[in-house]
Amino acid sequence: QESYAVDSVFGFFLPEYQPPGAVGQSGLVSPEAELLAGSKITNLLGSLIDTSKFGLMNCWMGRFAGPTNNLGSCPMNEGENDNNNEGKLEYVPSITSLDEMLDGFSLLLTANRLSPVNRAIIKNVAQDVFDFYDTSKAARIVQQLMVMTPEFHTWGSKTQPAGANKRELRGYEEVPTNDYKAVVYWMMDGGCDSFNLLVPKSGCPSKDMYAEYTNARGSLAMSLSNLLDISTTGQVCDTFGIHKDFPFLRDLYNSGDALFFANMGILKQNLTRHDDYSRIMPLLGAHNHMKVEAMRVDPSKRQFAGSGLGGRMLDMLRKNGYQTAGNTVDGDQILNKGVPYYNNPSWTVNTGNFGYFDRKSTVGDEMLDIIKDLNGLLPGDGDSKFGDTWGSRVSQTLFEYEVARDIYEGSADFELPDYPNTGTTIQNELKAVAKHIKSRTFRKVDREFYFVKQWNFDDHASDDLGRKLKDANTALTQFKDEMVRQGLWDNGVIVVMASDFGRTVTPNADGGSDHGWGGNYFVAGGGLNGGRILGTYPEEFSKESDYWTARGAMIPSLPWDAVWQGVANWMGVKGDADLDFVLPSRNEFDKCKLFTDEDLFTTFTVPSATCLSSDQDGDGVTDAIDACPDTPYWLDPQVDGQGCEPPSPTPAPVEGTPAPTDAPAPMDVASVLGTDSTVNFVGGGNSNGDQIKPADGTTNIARLYRDFNFPCGFTATPSHGNLSQIRAIRIYWSTFGTNSRNPTSYKVEGRTDRADPWEVLAEGDFYTQNPGTNPGGAVVINSTATSGDTDLEFEERLFNGIGITPKIQYRVTFPTLQGSTSNWCEYSEIELPGTVFPYSVPPPPGPPTPTTAPTDPPEPIRMASVLDSGSIISAVGGGFSQGKNYIVDGTTDIMRLYKNGEVFPGFQAVPSHHKLSSVHGIRVYWTSVDAGRDPTSFVLQGRLEHPPNDPWVDLEQGNIPWVQFPPRNAEGQTIQSNYTSGDTNLHYAEVLFANATIPKAHYRVVFPTNWQGSFLGVNGGYLDLAEVELPGEIYP
Repeated sequence: QESYAVDSVFGFFLPEYQPPGAVGQSGLVSPEAELLAGSKITNLLGSLIDTSKFGLMNCWMGRFAGPTNNLGSCPMNEGENDNNNEGKLEYVPSITSLDEMLDGFSLLLTANRLSPVNRAIIKNVAQDVFDFYDTSKAARIVQQLMVMTPEFHTWGSKTQPAGANKRELRGYEEVPTNDYKAVVYWMMDGGCDSFNLLVPKSGCPSKDMYAEYTNARGSLAMSLSNLLDISTTGQVCDTFGIHKDFPFLRDLYNSGDALFFANMGILKQNLTRHDDYSRIMPLLGAHNHMKVEAMRVDPSKRQFAGSGLGGRMLDMLRKNGYQTAGNTVDGDQILNKGVPYYNNPSWTVNTGNFGYFDRKSTVGDEMLDIIKDLNGLLPGDGDSKFGDTWGSRVSQTLFEYEVARDIYEGSADFELPDYPNTGTTIQNELKAVAKHIKSRTFRKVDREFYFVKQWNFDDHASDDLGRKLKDANTALTQFKDEMVRQGLWDNGVIVVMASDFGRTVTPNADGGSDHGWGGNYFVAGGGLNGGRILGTYPEEFSKESDYWTARGAMIPSLPWDAVWQGVANWMGVKGDADLDFVLPSRNEFDKCKLFTDEDLFTTFTVPSATCLSSDQDGDGVTDAIDACPDTPYWLDPQVDGQGCEPPSPTPAPVEGTPAPTDAPAPMDVASVLGTDSTVNFVGGGNSNGDQIKPADGTTNIARLYRDFNFPCGFTATPSHGNLSQIRAIRIYWSTFGTNSRNPTSYKVEGRTDRADPWEVLAEGDFYTQNPGTNPGGAVVINSTATSGDTDLEFEERLFNGIGITPKIQYRVTFPTLQGSTSNWCEYSEIELPGTVFPYSVPPPPGPPTPTTAPTDPPEPIRMASVLDSGSIISAVGGGFSQGKNYIVDGTTDIMRLYKNGEVFPGFQAVPSHHKLSSVHGIRVYWTSVDAGRDPTSFVLQGRLEHPPNDPWVDLEQGNIPWVQFPPRNAEGQTIQSNYTSGDTNLHYAEVLFANATIPKAHYRVVFPTNWQGSFLGVNGGYLDLAEVELPGEIYP
């Protein structure tokens, strides 16, 4: 490509393209990574493999031969490459061992950068063939597998050892419970001349706007006979015209299924020609820059580098329990790129089939799995970021390939028999979207974004808009008809038109138009409150307009944020906090000029009037009076006037009802845990959703990523709160079938109070090896006190009931797994069959009755933190290099700890008030410096007095909500917080505990992980914190 390396925005790749993964996360660019998607990857890999097997031929997936290579029939067996090809790979090294062969090919193909892990994989596959003296076939195997690796395709090396963490790619396993909604983002690439898509026509009270339009547009002006009438109110004219070649858009508008947005574009803030707009918005008119900004909608770059509007919206929906996916048809990933923390699925949708990969295989049916292994290790600290990007894209593509084969070739259920079979590029892309949408139930998704692109709108030298709008007219007609057939048009799918920018109002010397800024755009869908033009259409097409710049490049009077806020509401995002994440610039505009779903749709959840106040949690109660500021709006709770969920009413006693004569009897149950216990994982972190899954009464997978510091498992506090006695343990095996993750032993402990030590109740082994799998999709378990569900795969171990005392809380751990080095612990359900008693632990006896009534003791004091600024602070897991006492000084000054790697880093504190206290949560305020030093998990411990009399006791532990990379706090700011809320003017993360901790006097807080992984064993580097608060009560 060197001969094409000109300084132009019309290069083959976008120069600032940042692919998902390590490259984008590091702020680097990789323009060529635009090609790392879908069939482009499978065709490349398939061609490399087939060239090794058959030579240069246009056979099977071979793509490297000349275009006229038709020299005979395709070979029927691998290795038959002696005839009918344009060339072949003949090198077979003269060696005496397979290791010599691997050395030679590693030098030739990877410059000796082949990792030990990938070398071992390749050697294992080729060994048997080599041992049977078929050196040529062994060479083909080594060649094929080595050119699948990141080391071949990118510069850099892999450092991960055997047994390192593998990428886990899979679809959703639960059937979604929400209705389905999707946004189709239609990019009219090149800059659509939308001032000829929507034209002022008549009914203009102040002047003849059509005459002003024709005078400004000159040779580009549309004649009245070429305009299709639509009506509106509140604009400069009552009648506008739509380009004659888009009649279906006129029909949608008139039926209420389309909205126009006038003079809209990307803005950092409201601007007119009187502002220094070229400084505030640089690079205006550059295709590559403005196209990217139209997909990111973050011109100030306040959110995660390179993230797109669709990706951030899906991030918030996924956080709130929706099952999401971002889908791109044949290419660009920018729109749907989210923040890595939320790990949103990102798919490539192909207009054609992937093809049959690796026909006449040298290796066999396991070839795909081997390639996934070669590209499947998560990166080590010293790995190439480009190599990791290659590996992650290959892994994702092969996963998509296997799912796509199931969707498109495994069942006729996803065919579109009534959709036309041939068409232009945009028609084919929308058909691919429709087919992918039809598989939504199979893929178990309920919220999606799709990106499609229609090319060649950059009309500098001619007015060719009509031809492209005819194409768009056919494509939108066909797509709408299919959505009607699928029952989704009315309120399940919308189509949003976008473009790089609008074009100049005035023509150029070549009869075309040049790059502009603001333009006119439409949204189409059956659920819209359509038939209107929103925003403000220009009231002058001349230099008299406050929005007119050189040659009529109109400054937008409406930001894209306005439309996307209403779409986000419709998709399910509410509350200022989540909307600020999706639209980082929205607070630069008048909130009442941004739309809600009430402004755009016939059914809505967010009234327009919410713009008059702040509502961070989205519960409909203004922050000024919201006493419960963290209501989870996505669960649709019923709140009172103070933003809190009212308690369930207690039914009034019925007069005349006799008192019961018998106390309730103990109850034998299938599991004393029930299905709504408070569950917390131990020995690692949950990787698969809610922590209730170990005991939710279904076959949902409970998956734990092991930390190897403590046996994996969980603690459970049943919601009934009563004593119970267990008789057995039942384990229902996973739905996934990876036997190495199955527990092979158990240990059950219990206690009656959080302050009590755990008591071992039973321990032993599971005997089932390589068990069958259970069905996914939350199958309900039908078991009893005496029998598990015989329709499912499980094992039961009965205990000797003698000596098992009744308990209230339980801890279940699994000391060993079938795969001793497995990073994952996995199963579907744990049941503890037994008896639940109708009473809880009796309260301890009270003090003797005094001879005189005592005065009421003073109430505990609720504080923003039980740690005061006079606390004695000492380091854990390292030494302070800055600001030892800044961690509790009530400001955002930095405390910096230098890690020594012996234990997890953190601090311990002895408050100066010397009183007992209980803690209700933890708040961590971010610093002004590198987010790579932020912690992502915590362990809180407490004790009453110094050792040796009182050891540290675990009180709470968990993950710290962390968005990569979170906004930062400037140093030296005073923190204004209270018991119920942190300082909302600052940036912090908070974890609230289900119950207050047992009272303690001293506290220790350690942080096991940061965003890069575990702190344990890491020497050097820093842990940075601005402040840690432990909101709670101090006792008198």
